Amino acid sequence: SPEGTVGNEAPGLPENVAPFPSASSPSGFPAGGSPVPYQPEFSGSLPEKKRKKKRIVLILCLVMAVLIGLAAALTIIYVNKEKERKAEEEYRAAYNAYIDDMKEVRRIMSYDGIRAEEFSHLLGDVWCNQVFHITSGRTDPYTRPNGIWESDIDGAAENLYAEYESTLVVLIQNQYEIKDLMDSMGEPPEGLEESYQILSDAYYTYKRLTDLIIDPSGKQYTTYIQEKNDAVL
Repeated sequence: SPEGTVGNEAPGLPENVAPFPSASSPSGFPAGGSPVPYQPEFSGSLPEKKRKKKRIVLILCLVMAVLIGLAAALTIIYVNKEKERKAEEEYRAAYNAYIDDMKEVRRIMSYDGIRAEEFSHLLGDVWCNQVFHITSGRTDPYTRPNGIWESDIDGAAENLYAEYESTLVVLIQNQYEIKDLMDSMGEPPEGLEESYQILSDAYYTYKRLTDLIIDPSGKQYTTYIQEKNDAVL
């Protein structure tokens, strides 16, 4: 054995000489001896990243679509709620206004009805006492002013209506006002139909009585008394 070797070990290469490349090395030679360029293996990492990116974009698009749909649904719900709220407010306002009109009609009819009934009784007494020449402290100022009997009921009625002219003017004005209110209340809100019918019946009675005393011309005494009693009772 050469000098410097130990046992059967191969002699080592000098330090400045590179080892001969093996066949498994990327720059090595195949068994045939021809050199083959280095070809790195395709790992597929880039397409996988692209697929992940596409999935993320798709998910974001779906989330945005859901959010937009949710926002649209909430907007529609809000708009519908606002419409319902406004409709309810308008109905409540119309309902309360209708009740206020009913109260006003009842107030006028109650007040004027009392005055109309009192006047109708007085007119009946004046008419009766004038026809039958019955003296009365209540009717004499109209049937026999200055102690002299009027020639007929027309004269006595003129005296009576002259004294109550302002009252009759108010009755006539209120008739027009009540008629306008009743015409405007022709379609009562739900729940007030019965109240409107009761008010309509009262208005019919009120109208008959006030018409009778405002213009009783052309009626006989008995006819007047019958109509007055029908209206009052």
